[in-house]
Amino acid sequence: MVSFSCCEPSGADLARPPLPLCPEWRPSCRLSTGRRRRRRRLVVGCYAYAEFGRGGMGSLIFPLLWLSMACVAGPLFGVADAWSRRATRPWRRYVALGALGGLFGSEGLHYWLGLGYLPQAVVCAALTFGLPLLLGRILKERGLSLAVAIPAAFVTYQILYGLLDAVSG
Repeated sequence: MVSFSCCEPSGADLARPPLPLCPEWRPSCRLSTGRRRRRRRLVVGCYAYAEFGRGGMGSLIFPLLWLSMACVAGPLFGVADAWSRRATRPWRRYVALGALGGLFGSEGLHYWLGLGYLPQAVVCAALTFGLPLLLGRILKERGLSLAVAIPAAFVTYQILYGLLDAVSG
């Protein structure tokens, strides 16, 4: 069993008011720093392999773009993770579970519309519908999370791939 004792509130943390977005998060938790470093190393390693192992990747814009997206999306999904587990307000759980499903939905839309990979799109669609239904605690939460996931998939697809299309040409 994994111990998250570094995330337990200390005396100094209990004196501080909770953060408005994620009251469960404590500034003393050292796990997020390691995750950020690991995320940066993965992105840099992926593009280093493309540059040196496969004969070149082209522009330096894409590694910087993906690195900045990872640094934005990582904390957002960290907050969504905390909301999905320990949120005191129901709408936060709906949004968190819907965001997770919406992420896979946007990937599925890209596989289907952008790349024409139907089998991958079907798997992403199953995850889009399945995750909110499986992770929801009660029937109302499952339905509302699914209702959030579907528009979140389309909005995420438009924003993410619109940005990538604008940068690439």
